[in-house]
Amino acid sequence: MKTRTLNTEVILCLSPTNSISQSLSTFGLSPKVQNIVAVSLAESPEQLDCMVEELKTKVQAEKADENNEFQYCKTSVCKVYSVTEGELSVDTLENTVVTKIATKV
Repeated sequence: MKTRTLNTEVILCLSPTNSISQSLSTFGLSPKVQNIVAVSLAESPEQLDCMVEELKTKVQAEKADENNEFQYCKTSVCKVYSVTEGELSVDTLENTVVTKIATKV
């Protein structure tokens, strides 16, 4: 791990860079955030259920329908991950972002 906690490690892994402060600035919570993705790591389904219930008590939010596709702003994603039109002509945005995350040095 490159960070002190698993929470910040997950946020760092989402980032296109290895800068922890930039990762937290880009993907961390702030008062103006309207949509979040919650990641819970548990050893059992029961433990995960408890974690989800605890999260519900701390965050005023509605859980999105799990059957909906993940929605995002293409322009914002391209800006954060520096995706070019040339890259998009070769592969999908999703594959390009996953490649950039997986291959960052």
